[in-house]
Amino acid sequence: TIKAQNDGKAIIDGEGIRDPINLHQYKGASFLIIEGIIAKNGNTQFGNGDVIRIETDHNILRRVSAYNANIDRNSAVIRVEGKYNLVEDCVAYGTGRKMILTFAGEHNTIRRCYADWQSWDGREWHDCWPWGDGIEIYNGDYNIIENSISYSRNPTWSINVLAQGNGNGEAIGNRVLGSMAIMAGMNEDGTPMVWGDTRPQPSEYSCVRDFNWAGQRSGFNVYESGAAQIDNLWQDIFSWGNAGLGLSWITGVADPDTNNNRVIRATIVNNGHDNPNHWGGIQTDAIQSDLDKFDSIEDSFIENIYTGSNKITLNGE
Repeated sequence: TIKAQNDGKAIIDGEGIRDPINLHQYKGASFLIIEGIIAKNGNTQFGNGDVIRIETDHNILRRVSAYNANIDRNSAVIRVEGKYNLVEDCVAYGTGRKMILTFAGEHNTIRRCYADWQSWDGREWHDCWPWGDGIEIYNGDYNIIENSISYSRNPTWSINVLAQGNGNGEAIGNRVLGSMAIMAGMNEDGTPMVWGDTRPQPSEYSCVRDFNWAGQRSGFNVYESGAAQIDNLWQDIFSWGNAGLGLSWITGVADPDTNNNRVIRATIVNNGHDNPNHWGGIQTDAIQSDLDKFDSIEDSFIENIYTGSNKITLNGE
């Protein structure tokens, strides 16, 4: 166990030249408990520039606050790649492409965590700018996001379950339970974020995100592209105040295997504050064609569903 004598008083500052916390797979850094520490300012010289990176198994982060990953690379404030890890009562805030991420991990739990994305310039990474994820399961199986909150500004998704990879990626048996996705793509004053048409310079990349497509700045999102989405569950979730949809499903380059993906007791209200007109316009919480990709939606309230011609309400039926 490595812990602060007084929570929040022990600070590990990478100062932009070191990894604040890195549990490295080649150094056998497993079965560690890290408690009460503040970590900040990920590496700007090597690697992704994560603040906390866990590549090993059976570790616990508890009451840890992490801030400001690399602003230009494929960075995460908290990245978990191993198995049977627990991230509990933690905060991820500030700069980075992603706030809390489990990538190709299995049986990891993110519990009672708070993610608050602020900015990412992306000058050294090819994906379209702006980009910002709150909490994400990426190509992983049997992971849990429980009683967590993603809040504010995200230009992509607040809480996302993603499967991608033409046969070498999948998302199976994951659970998103009792969690909230609030105000993606929005300013504190309740107006939509405006990023402009030119990404930060200097950069060799030019792609800028097109917000005329639905499924961006959304609360809860499912992304599947050439990889299986099977047996995933979203239960007791709450999505409110997002610039895009409250619940969305994006299909990429292929039509993979999708089966037994369920939503139970979802409340999806007051979303779509800047939703494109050709996808239902303002105050659209979900699109019917997205909802049809779930195997079941039970005991849920979704206020405004765009059917392609009008809007209806799903009220627990």
